[in-house]
Amino acid sequence: QNAYTVEYLVKMNSAALKALVECPVCFHVPRGKILACENSHKICEDCHDKIIAAKKLCPQGNCKYEKPPRRCRELEAIVETADLEVACKNDGCSIEMKKDALSKHEVKCVFREVPCPVTSCKKINLVNSIDFHI
Repeated sequence: QNAYTVEYLVKMNSAALKALVECPVCFHVPRGKILACENSHKICEDCHDKIIAAKKLCPQGNCKYEKPPRRCRELEAIVETADLEVACKNDGCSIEMKKDALSKHEVKCVFREVPCPVTSCKKINLVNSIDFHI
């Protein structure tokens, strides 16, 4: 049964809690909205948007998503208040850290996007590939 009591969640270790809230597609703890299909299968907003853009169904049961999609606010609240490691928001970075340390990492992450230093160029590049662009 998926009915978790507050007492149970408080006693849960971080690995079990992560397994409960992580997205079944990307296997990351969602940093934003957690959405659900018509059968309440959870998924992070980024993976949901990719699935909808590809005109696919829920990967856990070929179910449909409502428009707008249903949110799992209880799980969002758990993620917000729990001391779980979350993934860096930058594509290509595999770092997972506690939220407070992660914000410091993301400012210096080599996978972050930055504008080209050439003022006439409007291209956005990854920090780790800016030398190849110039």
